Amino acid sequence: MSYNNFGNPLPSVNRNCHNRMKTPWKQLTLDLPRAILNLIFIERNELSVADIISIEEKIRLSEKQKADIMKRQKILAVRKVFQCTHCAIKCEKCGTQIDHPSARTVSPVNLRVPYRFCESCSEEYVDFIERLKGKGDPDCYWRNDLWIQSWKAWIDYQGAMDRYLKSSEFVRLLNELRQINPHE
Repeated sequence: MSYNNFGNPLPSVNRNCHNRMKTPWKQLTLDLPRAILNLIFIERNELSVADIISIEEKIRLSEKQKADIMKRQKILAVRKVFQCTHCAIKCEKCGTQIDHPSARTVSPVNLRVPYRFCESCSEEYVDFIERLKGKGDPDCYWRNDLWIQSWKAWIDYQGAMDRYLKSSEFVRLLNELRQINPHE
């Protein structure tokens, strides 16, 4: 035997309309929307008005949930940028931990490296710049045109991230979060 959502047995299939009218209300109303069912059961004293949440309350809760979700997304967006992309203790290129994150890397050829790199990435960056000038370390044969393209793409990405951080929309996001959490 099958049961409905209320635990009552479902009516047997019978084509006789007269018998169908004798079927209990709960069994006939399975396909009606929940709000209509609630009204029917209130009339039949099977459900109290206290059991129904007002539509205004549901809308208010729904809007609050949406606002909470949006706030969480905003916080995660900012956190991701500053924790992942601009972490002060990790190499910006490969992500390994840097011994002295506050110290800017200076190359042997007095080229100021504008990124926080580990020693290996700093050396690669210097070689990249030298290769752009037509020089570079000839012993590092694996640093070919594709390697240069990957460095260019990485630098382009860094530029895109910097532009994003300076965009009016991101600045607006930061200002909104400062207003929401002024002490954090």
